[in-house]
Amino acid sequence: MKLLEDPAHRAWLEAEADRLLAFGRASRSPIGGFGWLDEQGVIDPSHPVELWISCRMTHSYALSALRGNTADQALVDHGVASLRGALRDD
Repeated sequence: MKLLEDPAHRAWLEAEADRLLAFGRASRSPIGGFGWLDEQGVIDPSHPVELWISCRMTHSYALSALRGNTADQALVDHGVASLRGALRDD
């Protein structure tokens, strides 16, 4: 059996994705975009909001919403609004 077809491995992958998504939810920055998280999952104010992190988090939560986690749509909307607003480079 191939690893990706193994039900136990797929369950582990889903659980790991859920764990990482839960950790990252705290990265939503009130000033727009997504912040850098420390090891405890708290935004580290010594790092600015960066475009690459905001893009990655927007993409991650879009995939989560597509997996059926409808509550993550708010994070997608936040990320897209930030990319079109505060983080936009004319």
